[in-house]
Amino acid sequence: MGGAGVLALAAIGAVIVVPRLVGPTDPGCKEYSGPAITAYNKTINDLNAQASQATLTADMTAAISSLNTAIGKAHSTTVKAALTGLLTDLKGVQADVSKGSVPTKTVDTLNNASNYADQVCS
Repeated sequence: MGGAGVLALAAIGAVIVVPRLVGPTDPGCKEYSGPAITAYNKTINDLNAQASQATLTADMTAAISSLNTAIGKAHSTTVKAALTGLLTDLKGVQADVSKGSVPTKTVDTLNNASNYADQVCS
């Protein structure tokens, strides 16, 4: 299969982090609200656009790497837990993509994890 055509991922929405002037100063959140969320959103857009497998793989690898960097920079255990949850769920999607489909339950779990990370870091 040339792309992620069999994926039913319309329910995955890109996370938009709007930095606040009084938001958390945790370095993990700063990394998340910059490079990590940009890479994550690109991956979600790829999934929704049914991008080629090569594009999806490259962008998902970049998102996973960026989330790992954010986790490594985080000081707060709450921030680490939120970002680790998002990373774990994104890796689950990555595994499902390689199998050819992503179950709705996995999509819902990823959405919940991204919403939680957004709440913790905004």
